[in-house]
Amino acid sequence: MFGDGENKGEQIKGKKILIKSDGIFISGRDNIRLISVNNVSLKSKGISLNSDDVNLGNEADEPVVKGNELVTVLEDLVNAINSFATQPILKDRSYYD
Repeated sequence: MFGDGENKGEQIKGKKILIKSDGIFISGRDNIRLISVNNVSLKSKGISLNSDDVNLGNEADEPVVKGNELVTVLEDLVNAINSFATQPILKDRSYYD
């Protein structure tokens, strides 16, 4: 058995590798690939991806958007449109909160 919190007491069955440490660093000179027949699960209080290019999905050819930056750009666009409109398109941010 292993685990802390909600994983406490989880059974390790079958052929597995268990690494428990204060920190684990994996560095690949070229690539690091995690491949599984079923699922790859990441569980943490926070996950950070530091990359110039993040793509999600099979054969993805478009990067994911940065949510906060997209909201800011869309707010600026709506405000610019509203400045020319006689009836505001969105009166306040509560529409998309």
